[in-house]
Amino acid sequence: MSTSTRALIEKIETLPPDRLAEVDDFVDFICLRERERALIRAAAATSLAVFAAVWNNPEDDVYDALLNAAPSSLCRFPSPIRQPSNGGSHHKQSGLQ
Repeated sequence: MSTSTRALIEKIETLPPDRLAEVDDFVDFICLRERERALIRAAAATSLAVFAAVWNNPEDDVYDALLNAAPSSLCRFPSPIRQPSNGGSHHKQSGLQ
C-alpha cells in the first residue's frame, strides 16, 4: 500500500459516521466519472478510423482546398459591433430615425 493511500485511509478513519457515507458517495461518483471518460475515449478511438474514411474523400478535397486557401480573417468570428464614439445612437448615424 502506498504512503498516500495509507494517509488517506487514516484521514477517513477520523471522520464521523455520517461523513463516511459522504466519502463513500464521492468515491462512487469519481469511479463512475472515470468509467464514463474511459468509455468516451474508447468510442472516440474506435470511431476515428470510420470518420476518417468518411471525411477523407475526393469530393471533400475541393472544400479542403477552399478552406486552406481562404485568408485567416475569413475563418474567424466577426468582431462585435462597436458603439458610436459620438454618443449618438446607431440609427442617427445611419440616417434612420
